[in-house]
Amino acid sequence: MSPNPEKHVLQVAERGLSWLDHVATWAARVGGLAIGCSAIFIAIDVILRKSAGVTLGAMDEVTGYIFIVATSWSFSYTLIRRAHIRIDTLYVWLPRPVQVALDFVCMVVLAAFSGTLLWYAWLTVADTVRMGSVASTPLRTPLWLPQVPWLGGLIFFFITVAILLLAIVWFMIRRRSDLVLKYGGAPSLNDEVEEVLDEAVEYKAPGAN
Repeated sequence: MSPNPEKHVLQVAERGLSWLDHVATWAARVGGLAIGCSAIFIAIDVILRKSAGVTLGAMDEVTGYIFIVATSWSFSYTLIRRAHIRIDTLYVWLPRPVQVALDFVCMVVLAAFSGTLLWYAWLTVADTVRMGSVASTPLRTPLWLPQVPWLGGLIFFFITVAILLLAIVWFMIRRRSDLVLKYGGAPSLNDEVEEVLDEAVEYKAPGAN
């Protein structure tokens, strides 16, 4: 018996989205670790400044760069995990076909927004490189150094939105509204409870009862 082509395509799509989630998760973890280290260095700088009158120097500038880079790389994780803010007071009471239509429209708008954001970010970085711009600070940091990884995060975000949009369109064509809501809809209360339980299992200490 030949395999079901539709089922195979759906499996490939879900594996691709799972891989995308894996990459986004690690990007968010690295960004979170960088922000955590920044907080530690800032705390040390404040303590040294108050107690010994010395400073690590330019920590506000460096941590600012770290923050914008980490933020841009966290956009994809937030979208995939549906952790962004959505006003869903009426959404949860609407019929499923209407929810699916709204999810599709939201993803189209988000794709247009992320594409526009990426375009202007690209122009900004291109101008920075062309003019050799540096920060007007004592470090005189070449601005392309923080802007390039920042742009990388926005590129990854646009790719994530585009892949999700294509997946949602495919799921709609195949009348899989359950998958549209899974990847593009607002999380329900049950979804949030299941996510908390899954995280509890994931971080449970080995050998614990």
